Amino acid sequence: MSLREQIEKQSLGMSRKTISLSAHNPNWSKAFLIARETLIESISSELDLHHIGSTSIPNIHAKPILDILGIVPSIQIFDNFRAYLEALGFVWKGEYGIANRRYCVLYDKNEEFGLIHLHVFEKNDSEVEKHIVFRDYLRASPEASFRYQELKMKLAEAHSEERTKYSEGKSDLIAEILNEAFEWKKLKIARHETGHALMTLRFGQRIQEISLKGIASLSGAEKYRAFLKLEPDDPGVKFTGEKAIQRIMIALGGYASEILFYDVANIGGDDLAVAAKITEDLLQIEDFKKWVSTLQVPEAGSMNMIKNPFVRSYLNHKMGDCIDVLEPVKPAIELIAKELCEKDELTGDIVNALFCTEVQPHLDKNHLNNI
Repeated sequence: MSLREQIEKQSLGMSRKTISLSAHNPNWSKAFLIARETLIESISSELDLHHIGSTSIPNIHAKPILDILGIVPSIQIFDNFRAYLEALGFVWKGEYGIANRRYCVLYDKNEEFGLIHLHVFEKNDSEVEKHIVFRDYLRASPEASFRYQELKMKLAEAHSEERTKYSEGKSDLIAEILNEAFEWKKLKIARHETGHALMTLRFGQRIQEISLKGIASLSGAEKYRAFLKLEPDDPGVKFTGEKAIQRIMIALGGYASEILFYDVANIGGDDLAVAAKITEDLLQIEDFKKWVSTLQVPEAGSMNMIKNPFVRSYLNHKMGDCIDVLEPVKPAIELIAKELCEKDELTGDIVNALFCTEVQPHLDKNHLNNI
């Protein structure tokens, strides 16, 4: 069965001449997985694909067209795959009004209904960040997603046969929501880094600073990177098993903070790699491995990228310990994170002072120092 036929079975397809909105359909997520598998198999495993647009937002009405964001190392290399996309049925439209984009559309066989809009950018293009943070914020904010849906429905009713006016009518609200989304992301990162910092201080290590660095995007919005600078280790201090476990919990502290505030965490990257590497080293100790083997292997979830089940079990266990440490000081995490958002940078002395006044008393009170 062709990709076109598979997608048509998932309640997708909208006339090229009109605007119509449909209630959210769970099949749309399934359609994305089908398209993702087909595109990666046909083009390249380096094609990083994300479900974006309103069909990726639960509980809101959307045009029944699947929007997919493709991220590639090089747009020029991606151009070499044009024939492969066309063999799948896509129509190659080039930039189509957005610089450095490659826009491809999958229509029904008569080219009367749009099924998939594929938007491909290089990985460092600012459009990538905007698409993802906009989607993530609408998923996290029922109020913002409702606002967006209300306007879309009014515009669809007023301009059902005028696609340009429908799109133009959304532009101001999209810009407004995008600004909110970047502020939401900034606070989320600040909460992550604060959890990371407090876990560091909890184990007696000092930090130099926590910083959020703004980078101007093409739209004038801001993206944020964060970093936590630790004081160098004392070369005279022996690295023990206890120190190794502390390092693991420090690495997991940011994720634990995210879970406290959002119920889930975007787990991955360098921190997880550090925690996994230290755990693998500890597993060389037979008694430690024997004890870890008694832990329950977590179900499929955010740590799936860790192939070793012993590592996955132990890190899942220690994540619980991190949450136990940070949960009593959640208000302090929020206080420090908001201070960080306001000032963009906090020195180690400031964070340490806040830790002593706002955090340490609660840790002592809850007898958490021996975890």
